[in-house]
Amino acid sequence: MRTRGLRRKSKRKKVSTASHQQEIFPQLTTQQALKNLHHPDSVLHLQQRIGNQGVQRLIQEQGDVSPTKHIQRFMGKSKKRPAKFLGMNLSAKEITVEGAKGHEMDFLIHADFGKKPVGETYDAMDVMNQKAHSLFGIQMEYWEQIDVPYDFKADDTLDSQTRKDGNEGAHKKNWSDIYQYNPAAMSFRNYIGQGGDMSWGTAVETAANGTLTGTKNISVVDKPRAGASEGRTFSRTLKFRVVLKDMLGNRQEIYATQVIEVENGVYTYVSYSDSMGNSLVTSPNDAEAVRHDSAFFLGDDYPPEVLNSLHEFAYDLQTGNADDFANHELNGLAINLGQPVPGDFSQLAEGSDLGNAYRDVNRGGGTQMEGIYGAPIIRSGEKIKEFDAGGGKLLVAVMHGKEIVKLYFTDNTAVESLHFKNYINEFDLPVRKFSEIPVEFIQNIYQSGKKKKK
Repeated sequence: MRTRGLRRKSKRKKVSTASHQQEIFPQLTTQQALKNLHHPDSVLHLQQRIGNQGVQRLIQEQGDVSPTKHIQRFMGKSKKRPAKFLGMNLSAKEITVEGAKGHEMDFLIHADFGKKPVGETYDAMDVMNQKAHSLFGIQMEYWEQIDVPYDFKADDTLDSQTRKDGNEGAHKKNWSDIYQYNPAAMSFRNYIGQGGDMSWGTAVETAANGTLTGTKNISVVDKPRAGASEGRTFSRTLKFRVVLKDMLGNRQEIYATQVIEVENGVYTYVSYSDSMGNSLVTSPNDAEAVRHDSAFFLGDDYPPEVLNSLHEFAYDLQTGNADDFANHELNGLAINLGQPVPGDFSQLAEGSDLGNAYRDVNRGGGTQMEGIYGAPIIRSGEKIKEFDAGGGKLLVAVMHGKEIVKLYFTDNTAVESLHFKNYINEFDLPVRKFSEIPVEFIQNIYQSGKKKKK
């Protein structure tokens, strides 16, 4: 059932969207794209032609890029410099933990912090802080998508294939940067992989103390796995997009895919591949190859009408005509908790009932799927704008000043109710699902429009 009152009339002047898809992914020549691999338009162009693995090799071969003029002015003659991202490696191996099979993904992030690094840092536990990913300017995004087409317990009286075809027990988590939802997760804080000097979480704490200097190898170790309990029949595909970048223009993306299938409590297929060339597969047929391609393109996972609306949304943001985001989840929580609807997101302080309840929506309502609902993260000083993308769908942008820092879309339908307890009131609240979109998809359009205005 569609939640009432979710759509509002936009203030924008309607313009044609027929050619927007071509404008978002411009028809660059491969030669033009190769000249500037670190520009997102170039990366998008080459991803569609040679895949993520090919792009990754080209970026590694090109090496460092020169600082932008803005960063050069920022550095001046001072000995202080923002941290420099030197590159990222990824190794993978099969694992079994407490009977659950999966893979260990060991990221090793190489960085040079110099003697007196400058740039943004943050408290790892404070997800409300602006740009909560930065180590003196080095930022990490850890994107994840989960697709479970079926998950049920086998029953001799029921046909298993019919239940699969009917998607019994199916669920899906849209793309989201799970690091922003839970920066204290074990993957980011608890493990140090081979060759690592410290975990990412330790690096964050060291940077916050001002003592992170020199060249460091920083570890992020993820261990995605799934159990095969008695009778379980299950299939799951995990996709990952990991992005590292710095203030100097250095950037790297790695893509990975894991598939696990279980039939009546027995593993029948376990595979993993990534854009760095790692490929692992286990099945009853040892000769079976990996069935999936790690070089997926994120643009394929978003409705065309949403991508086609990015130019209009960027125009509304540039001209100040974008509508304020109607945050029905936050407003509903405030009403049920008997609190005033906050006019300023900074009122969502750590430890407050309203702040904690909204984080429950952010983080998946107590589920094990971080960001399954993906309600936009709110930080002090930010504004959130929305755009009617047609067909009931909304685009949502988080703005910090004039900068677009996050981009989402939702089909604007309340998909299910979350149960909230341990508060002054116990209640159910309908919530929508949001899917995060790489901010680069709109950033280039937005920045280009600002330059033209000048």
